[in-house]
Amino acid sequence: MLHEHVATALKNHRLYAEFVQVKNQLQLHNCVCWIAGGAVRDFLLGRMPADLDLVTDATTRQILTLFPAAIPVGLQFGVVKLSMATGDIFDLATFRRESDYVDGRRPSHVDFASAEEDAKRRDFTVNALFWDDTDQRIVDYTGGVSDMNARVLKCVGDPAVRFQEDHLRVLRLLRFQIQLGFTIESATLSAALERVQDLKKISGERIWSEFQKMIPHIQWDNFIHNLLALKVLHEILPLSTNLNLKNDHGISVTDAEFPKIAFFNFLVHAATSAPEMRVRLQDRLRISKSDMKLFDSVSFCNANILSTEEWVFEAENNILILDILKLVHTYEVATVPDWPQIDKLFRTRPPKIVNGHDLTGLVPVEKIGETLKKIRLLQLKQPELDKQKLLKLI
Repeated sequence: MLHEHVATALKNHRLYAEFVQVKNQLQLHNCVCWIAGGAVRDFLLGRMPADLDLVTDATTRQILTLFPAAIPVGLQFGVVKLSMATGDIFDLATFRRESDYVDGRRPSHVDFASAEEDAKRRDFTVNALFWDDTDQRIVDYTGGVSDMNARVLKCVGDPAVRFQEDHLRVLRLLRFQIQLGFTIESATLSAALERVQDLKKISGERIWSEFQKMIPHIQWDNFIHNLLALKVLHEILPLSTNLNLKNDHGISVTDAEFPKIAFFNFLVHAATSAPEMRVRLQDRLRISKSDMKLFDSVSFCNANILSTEEWVFEAENNILILDILKLVHTYEVATVPDWPQIDKLFRTRPPKIVNGHDLTGLVPVEKIGETLKKIRLLQLKQPELDKQKLLKLI
């Protein structure tokens, strides 16, 4: 039944026709072409994977001969990229085993190996599955199908070795737990907790990339009690050691409409200080300018108590504030402003009728910005005022 399920789902995948082209080319030369890892896992979970990673028993030399246009990126790790006529790209890897993870991230070298050896060098059993489309079967050397059925995340082999090889696997474990809603097998969890400190050796960009994948799937009522999640966050960000995890602390949000806003809201409330958190996000995780603007906007909303007109004025200059206030109101994650009135005024606000040129000669140049704000707030309070009356009042 599982085999039929994967076969049907694969045929509906947008890359199926291109996959068949690659598979047929390899089979013509007596080489297999299987789908590997996360795609097989996702098919079994009823999810449609974005990409298909392919594996083969062909050597990299054979692959380059069969696919002359292949891009030899990652060739030293037994991987090439196949660019299809549609513009899609496959990662095609030879079955391999790895050794000497001297940098805690990538192996020093790889050797060609059997399919079983390839499966046993992977991180978690649910990611070590293969799909043989020719024989229409799941190839499982590590008990991944059983763990899928039990909804359990378990390292392949010795967990201590897996996390020592690649320090990022601790964060990947947390991401899969959050994305899939699985529990973590006890030995795997213990080993991961022991290696959390190794995340300091991982680049901030890689860490933030993993967080961005997990943030949309966070169930906050579970997350704030997740031992691994909290230990990871304490390792990389300045969080208070005495977190108040009650609902009124502003961090118990479930299924938030704006997941990244909810995450930044959590960080603002849980931080030892918002400025220190900002520095760490910028310098350690190197988040993008747009993400930093979002964090700053969340910090601003948490730090200020404004009138309805003042919130609308701020939202005119930073539209992100509207989404933040909506989340604050909907999920009651902070001091709740009068969102319905703010939303109504923003949608019905009068157009601006006074600009900087109108104030030239009337107020000092350095006061123009401040005066325009006063005029706009006055206009939002009394939309019936015309330009002449606004200038006269000022």
